[in-house]
Amino acid sequence: MPGDDHFLILASKNFDRLSRYFTLATPPWGVLQRVIDRSQAYDLAQEAGVKTPRAFLPNDLEEMTQIISELDFKGHSYILKTPIEGLPIDVHTGRFTRDGGPSAASMLESCEEIYSRIGQYPRIEEVVPGESDQSIGVSMVVDRNHEPVLWYCVRRLKLFLYSRNRAGTHPYELGGNVYCESIHDDEAVEAAKRFVRQACSRENG
Repeated sequence: MPGDDHFLILASKNFDRLSRYFTLATPPWGVLQRVIDRSQAYDLAQEAGVKTPRAFLPNDLEEMTQIISELDFKGHSYILKTPIEGLPIDVHTGRFTRDGGPSAASMLESCEEIYSRIGQYPRIEEVVPGESDQSIGVSMVVDRNHEPVLWYCVRRLKLFLYSRNRAGTHPYELGGNVYCESIHDDEAVEAAKRFVRQACSRENG
């Protein structure tokens, strides 16, 4: 059972070879790639009737500049993300998420710095308003017919606003607070079921 995203990707990409000797808790790469790739995952979620944040993935400098110029920095906050298969967006923390900044100028500067370092522009996502303790996570076991058979929900506990270590200060609103509690949330479970079925049906289609 993989312990983080990198081992999850490794096991998934080698699913056929590993499944000869082990019982895997990891889906094949044909399924996982669509879930772990943010753009594909958002498309799947929307097709399944699950709301997603507004997001933009610029292809070049001109497109990125145009997108940033049209963002509402007074009314909304934004984050920048890079794929977890590549290099982290933040060299100090090793994370793949970074605050988008308070203005178009600061975001443009960040995007250009990221491109100079990793060779691609980051995905820009609008932050959904609300507190971190409103985030519900659903873990789910799916059978070989792609049907959810077991699940549980957790909710973040808003105990600390920031994590501080040698790498710097990280707002938990941009990542996962490790302190959670188990809860029961039918709405979150039903949304997760629709999303999982949509992701798995593409493999058969």
